[in-house]
Amino acid sequence: MRSLSGVTGSYLRNVMFALIALSVTSCRNDDDDNGGVAQPTGTITVEDQTLSGNLLEVSSVTVSTSAWLVVKKVNDDNSFSDMIAEPVLINQGTRNDIEIELDNTNAAAVEIEDGDTLVLMLHADDGDGVFEYQGNTGQDMPIKNAAGNVVTETVVISSPSFEIEDQDVENNTITYTNVSTRRTGWIVVYNSTAAGAIDEDNIIGYTYLEEGNNADVVVTFEDTFTFTPGQTIFSRIHKDDPADEEFTYIDDPDTDMPESFGFGTDTTITGSTIIN
Repeated sequence: MRSLSGVTGSYLRNVMFALIALSVTSCRNDDDDNGGVAQPTGTITVEDQTLSGNLLEVSSVTVSTSAWLVVKKVNDDNSFSDMIAEPVLINQGTRNDIEIELDNTNAAAVEIEDGDTLVLMLHADDGDGVFEYQGNTGQDMPIKNAAGNVVTETVVISSPSFEIEDQDVENNTITYTNVSTRRTGWIVVYNSTAAGAIDEDNIIGYTYLEEGNNADVVVTFEDTFTFTPGQTIFSRIHKDDPADEEFTYIDDPDTDMPESFGFGTDTTITGSTIIN
């Protein structure tokens, strides 16, 4: 009679050999599925933000191989637009503090508005340093996660903005309820022409802005400014560029230029107010 221990030992050896064979087969299948090459991976970190000069700021991107960072707009039906920025090549590893200038050169019909959602995605570079993705051609294909989904992150964008009501002038000043900017800047007040339009050459007051939300912002008019009750004046947000807290746009219009948002012909942040 065979001993129970002998039968058990033989059975365990057979099970062990079967498991080893199954493991080897599984590894071979994985290699076959991936073509023997490790699949690229990547992550994107970005926060909802107010833009400055149509610049989108991405906190970081990490990729296992050189890859392209692509930006598109999410349409109302949740489809994606064409690219609204030039693709950015990210070398293998981690890159921080990436600035992407949005434009619709490759998507002329696309506009961006306050509150729009953008989608960022990664495409693995095929080795030539040229973005060539044209669908399922095998060139610069999107990077996918372990679940097989394309790696994406969304970001809600906001326009710089200000809030001001028609009001009585007090002590030669007016007050803004709030001014919101991405970076430091200026709220600048312009006089109106006889026709009631903005007088681009007649700045009558300005106040420095910290980045973020600025509540109860007061602007004092220039001493030379006199107004007629019921007159319209105009406000516009300007950048503080260079960042020196000195408003030099009047003497040097290449500095502290108007802030912008969008792709239209007039992208300044401008609005009108009636004063009494």
